[in-house]
Amino acid sequence: MRFFLIIFLIFQLAVPLIAKEDVLENCTFSIKDLRQLPVQHQGRVKPLDTVARYSLLILHGSQSLKSKGKTIQPIEWLVDVLMNSDKAKNLKLIRIENSDLLGMIGENPKIRNYYSIVDLEPYFNSIYSQFSKAIMIDKKHQDHFQQAVVVLWHQIVTYLSLSNTLWIAGNKTPSHEILVFNWEIIKKNLENNEKSEVELPFTSEYRNRLEWFKKRYQYLSDSAHFKVLYPRDNDGDQTKWYNLGEGLLARFHEESLHPGIILYAELMTAYQKNDASLFNKTLKDFLNVIKSQSSKLRLKINFELLYNDFQPFFVSSIIYLLVFILSLLSSIVWPQTLKKISFFLLLLGFIIHSFGLVSRMIIEGRPPVTNLYSSAIFVGWATVFFSLFVERFFRNCIGCIVGSSVGALTLIVAQHLSANGDTMNILRAVLDSNFWLSTHVVTIALGYSATFLAGSLGCLFIIGGILTRSLDLKTSNKLSNMVYGIICFATLLSFLGTVLGGIWADQSWGRFWGWDPKENGALLVILWNVMILHAKVGGVIKKRGLMVMAVFGNLITSFSWFGVNMLGIGLHSYGFMDGAFLAFAIFFLTQFTIICLGGLLPRQYWRSKVPGL
Repeated sequence: MRFFLIIFLIFQLAVPLIAKEDVLENCTFSIKDLRQLPVQHQGRVKPLDTVARYSLLILHGSQSLKSKGKTIQPIEWLVDVLMNSDKAKNLKLIRIENSDLLGMIGENPKIRNYYSIVDLEPYFNSIYSQFSKAIMIDKKHQDHFQQAVVVLWHQIVTYLSLSNTLWIAGNKTPSHEILVFNWEIIKKNLENNEKSEVELPFTSEYRNRLEWFKKRYQYLSDSAHFKVLYPRDNDGDQTKWYNLGEGLLARFHEESLHPGIILYAELMTAYQKNDASLFNKTLKDFLNVIKSQSSKLRLKINFELLYNDFQPFFVSSIIYLLVFILSLLSSIVWPQTLKKISFFLLLLGFIIHSFGLVSRMIIEGRPPVTNLYSSAIFVGWATVFFSLFVERFFRNCIGCIVGSSVGALTLIVAQHLSANGDTMNILRAVLDSNFWLSTHVVTIALGYSATFLAGSLGCLFIIGGILTRSLDLKTSNKLSNMVYGIICFATLLSFLGTVLGGIWADQSWGRFWGWDPKENGALLVILWNVMILHAKVGGVIKKRGLMVMAVFGNLITSFSWFGVNMLGIGLHSYGFMDGAFLAFAIFFLTQFTIICLGGLLPRQYWRSKVPGL
């Protein structure tokens, strides 16, 4: 009875944290349905909802925006930007924290942090001037002001690009302009066919007008942030999408306008005129047209919307944190009950985590690891998977503590890695191989996971031994056996993954080994794990030495995984992030502290008095 009561209370507390009500301010407009429109952005076809979420994340640092006490959903904000609403320009959107940059725009950093595009417009020239100087300096040598200027200018360009995607910013009545433009093209074609006797409106100076149209639509083509016009049935190449500017320019050579141009123009006009009924009817017609184009595309778009709404990695990270807390509490109260609850919640978090991982594979059509973000997701998933087996075998809550902590931390790392935008972009040419991504990359990631699991168990051993009396002889023996077995497994996976990587390198770059930083890091992981095994078998280290060396394996593995990317050199530097340095340094400091405590603190200062450490 106690078990079910606690489960009920947990979900009563957790569901409000996890669930997010999707309320849109413009309830008369079918803004929510607009999320379903497919677009092509950064080489991938995705729903407009995904573009909205990651664009807002880049500009605002969050996938939600608050204004006057109300929460604005990403798609609601993006519609205002795309359709040139004055409200979008006045929203406090972009955060500026650098004091020198604030001084440049004449602001006191203590007054406010967020600025609208209207606030920043008078300083565009000054910001661009500083940006031009900053990008001439190597990224590693830029100071904080220069880095802030580069980020700010990229945010401004992103906003301006979005606002010039569906129509030229500041210009109204797109439907009327497209109608006039279409008539001018018809007249030109009729004249070329010597049919000028047909009575037509707009007969004066149409050549100059056509040139004017061409310049406008060339600007629209160059400025668009993403492509909105799906391939026509007779195009042959179904991967070829167009932005509105390209579609309008194509009218100079084609017989008819792309139907999507007219529908988008009607949507914009209806929205600008606040005509909800016309907007909703046009949107319904648009979705029906797209549905008739490709049922496979519609299924993929709907699945990605489900993935976006459910946010499986956020949900699973909340569950992992809950498991960690309950696992610690199990040593104080209700040990058997809380251990069972922790295990089943860890399993639930793992299932949701797995759903997110598989969803990304379906959406991308790729193996689970393609970049740093997905590697963090996968390493956490694999560690939780291994921890479930550890917990099922030993039933002492150690697997729950380690699995939940590593799972939560890796998902938090992944969340920070997603700050630069969509995490499912097109791969570099050298990485475009599903076979090698499925073998070399996955195997290496599994090796990282096993090594981190061993190191985390080592941290638990050292911290528990120093701070508590719970580390008895039986527990220490179990932990020692766990760590030794996991390191054996990690050594095998790391070695196999490195050999597979060498074969891939030979095919891609013409050499098996080139002493690249990433290759050196992988070799260090193997050598260190082998040293641990030899030291243990040879009797050089006992339980405490095994744990200290396992924790040091965390440092080596994290350097191979993230550290070499921060060097900014080598053929494997695919995912460099400036903001990761602080978190990386904190992790190194904590692990080094645990190593020093475990290796140097005399045994008489450990609260757990275990013989044979």
